[in-house]
Amino acid sequence: MLFEYLGKHLARSGQRPELCPDKGLDLGQAMRAVESLRKFLTDQRDCLVKNSLDTAMHTCATMDIPVVRRVRKKCRMDSKTAADTGLSFQDEIKRDMFEIIDRLASEIEGRFQHLKSVNDMFAFLQLSNMLEPANDELMETQINNLTALYDEINGNELKLEVRRLRRLLQLSAPDPASDQNSKFKELDIDSCSALTLMQWIVKWGFTEMLPNVTVVLRIFLTMSISVASCERSFSKLKLVKTYLRSQMTDARLSGLAVLSIEPELAEKLDFHSVG
Repeated sequence: MLFEYLGKHLARSGQRPELCPDKGLDLGQAMRAVESLRKFLTDQRDCLVKNSLDTAMHTCATMDIPVVRRVRKKCRMDSKTAADTGLSFQDEIKRDMFEIIDRLASEIEGRFQHLKSVNDMFAFLQLSNMLEPANDELMETQINNLTALYDEINGNELKLEVRRLRRLLQLSAPDPASDQNSKFKELDIDSCSALTLMQWIVKWGFTEMLPNVTVVLRIFLTMSISVASCERSFSKLKLVKTYLRSQMTDARLSGLAVLSIEPELAEKLDFHSVG
C-alpha cells in the first residue's frame, strides 16, 4: 500500500526526485538521483504516510471493507502481565510505515556509500568545483587519490591540465558585447555534465591539449553504475537445483553452479587430468 502510493506520488508530484535522462546516466547523475530519492523520503516522510493511509482508508470505506485489528494471542509467563500499548489500528499502521521509510532511507545511504566514495574521487570534474579557486587544495587531494589508483594517469600533468581547462572554461562566460568567443558560449556551466564536457572537448579539438583529462573523463563515463552478477548467480542456482534435485548437497550445488556460470572455462577443462 505504501509503495504503491509512493510510486503514484512520484509520477505526478512536482516534488519528485530528479529523473535520469533517457540517453543514459553517468556515475555523477546516478549519485544525484540516489541522493535526491533519499532526501525526498526524509523530507516527505510524514506527508507520504498520511496520504497513503488516507487513500487506503477511503478505499476501504468505498468498497465496504471492515478495518479491524487482527487479534493475536501471545504466550506469557504466569508472573508476567499483559502490557497494552494503547495504540489504535491506524497508529500501528503509521508506525509500521514510518519504520519502512526510515529503513529504506537508511539502506539507501548505506548501500550506496561505495558509489559515493568513487564519485567523490572524480568530483574535480564537476565544473562548479573546477571553476572555484578555493577548491584547489581539495582538487589536488582528489587527483592524488585518483592517480594512486590508476597508473596510466600522470598526476602532475593532470593538475596542469585542470588549470588549463579552467582558463578555457572561464571564456564561456556570456559577453553580450562580443561574439568572438561564441564557441565557448554553447557550454552551460550550471547544467554541464561529464558527458557534455567530454563532447565539448572533442568537438573543439582540445583532446591533444588535455590528454589526461580526456582519459579521466573516459574512465568516469564508462564506469559501471550497477552490476547484476549476484542476480545471475541466483538465476543459475534455480536452474541447477530444481524441485526434483532437492536432495543435492551444497558442495555439489556450488560446483555445478560454477560450471554453469563459467561455461567457457568448463569447456577447456580436461576431465581426465582433473580426475
